Amino acid sequence: MRRTRARRLILYLRQRQLLGARLRKEGLARILDCPLEEFRPLPHAKGPAVVILQTDALDHRVVSVPGGGKINLRRLMAREAVDLLGVEEVALGWRPLGVSEEEGVEREKVLLFACKREEILRINALLEHAGIEAVEILSALDLLVEFGKRAVGNLPSLLVVFDGDLIHCLFFKEGIFGFHRVFPALAEEVPHELTMELQRSIYYAKQRFKSPVSHLKVALAPPWFGEEMLGALREALQVPCTLIPSKGPGGYPGDLGLLGLLAEEPGLLEPLSPILAPEVMRRRHMRKLAFLSTSVELLLLGLVATAIFLLRDSLMADRELLDTYVQSFHALDGAIAAKQGDLKELERLKKASNLVREIVAQRPSLVPVMIDVAQALPTGAHLESMKWISPVDPKGPKAQKASQPPPVMGGAEPGRLEVEGKVDLKDPSARYELFSLFLEELRRHHDPKDVKAKTEELLDRGRFSLSLPVTVGAK
Repeated sequence: MRRTRARRLILYLRQRQLLGARLRKEGLARILDCPLEEFRPLPHAKGPAVVILQTDALDHRVVSVPGGGKINLRRLMAREAVDLLGVEEVALGWRPLGVSEEEGVEREKVLLFACKREEILRINALLEHAGIEAVEILSALDLLVEFGKRAVGNLPSLLVVFDGDLIHCLFFKEGIFGFHRVFPALAEEVPHELTMELQRSIYYAKQRFKSPVSHLKVALAPPWFGEEMLGALREALQVPCTLIPSKGPGGYPGDLGLLGLLAEEPGLLEPLSPILAPEVMRRRHMRKLAFLSTSVELLLLGLVATAIFLLRDSLMADRELLDTYVQSFHALDGAIAAKQGDLKELERLKKASNLVREIVAQRPSLVPVMIDVAQALPTGAHLESMKWISPVDPKGPKAQKASQPPPVMGGAEPGRLEVEGKVDLKDPSARYELFSLFLEELRRHHDPKDVKAKTEELLDRGRFSLSLPVTVGAK
């Protein structure tokens, strides 16, 4: 799929930091650099954009497929993505890497990249709120692999790419991507740590791929990485090391991260495979279908009118054209009917949102507490339910339902908000630490004694529940 010239805005999400650049005639210029959650609408950063992801939420796997076999690649990649992430709801993409021989059998290598669907939807929603339409979401590793194919050649090689506070290391053999490692670049320790990491990569390539590294190439090197550092690497690794020079006199811009690879080669985006959640794809497909349906209808009307005018003496020809016209409309009706399920789902969501609006209007005092919970909730955890518990004693003679707070004379009567959620992290200690931060943040806004927590299932299943005080005034 070819990226059009109209798509001049390119975004790079590196972990939680969002870099943005505008593609102009003179090159790529940075226009924003901020955390994704703090991104707000900007007049110079809006409209359609290509988004490149380098986050822990996006995982990768090289899949071997039997060569020449009749395999449904889409179904196979979907199964591999579910196995890779451990969840059913995934967004994925893939790209063929080439054919290699394994134990005397030719196997096709495919690079799979997958992410939880909810994470893609979250990123897309944050960008849409800031006025940006993510026309394509791409993998940073896919970009690195495409660049490496063009840069390293067929010899077994390591490609090192500097990316701000990260360093990427990729191995290629016979032009086919083998593995990828990424590690932090600490300014004081880069030379020593880089040498150690490259030695590990060379050793792994020799053990895993039975091939010694014959060359090492470095791209987007910072100013301090010069011939002296290259000489030290050659001596330590016993491998030829070279810098990949810029095609222009200015060098790659050091403040763009991996977008620096596009500064002089925008064509790197052309062969990349997009990764989108099905909901986003369906929404765009419906917009295209509506536009195409109108265009097809107008085109058919024009063709029929022209046919009647030019072939008015040929009744049979007119009749055939009209039959074709009717069949096209029937096909269009079928396509519209197939989308009725989507329209019903939208209606259901509308009713649900109206119900939430009514409940919040009846109990406005719930809103600040809900906002406190939402703002304190860290990345890596999610809420599953919220409910308000009425303070009224149900045994009283005129007890009212929990959904309708009783009138109170002279002020408000306290209730409680019950919250249930789950920490998504796999490591029990990490779950406990993340939940502790969440609980500590809530207790900053409420009396610590009033914030009650239940964590019996936190370490085993990641589940927790909280109870917070709420003052609910009479309506």
